[in-house]
Amino acid sequence: MNREPIVIDTNVFISFALTSTTTPALAVEYAINNFIILQSPATIGELVTKLLLPKFERYITLEQRRQLLLTLPSLKARDSLFIQLPYLLSFHLIDSG
Repeated sequence: MNREPIVIDTNVFISFALTSTTTPALAVEYAINNFIILQSPATIGELVTKLLLPKFERYITLEQRRQLLLTLPSLKARDSLFIQLPYLLSFHLIDSG
């Protein structure tokens, strides 16, 4: 099966990390199984920084979050592609309404 690449927003990954029953978490699970997840140093850095914030303690402990972050290399090796962006990409938003 030739899987297409996909970029997942950091906040969606955080939702996935905190609980497996939310719609974003289910979307990440689907993406892991059906797409190649594109990651960059910036997206990994943002995920680490945000996930270690104290506000997430009420969902999972700091130790659990650290353990989760240790699984990122296996996710990267198995289901994603680590990319370096050599230049700034610009995106144009189109107002649909």
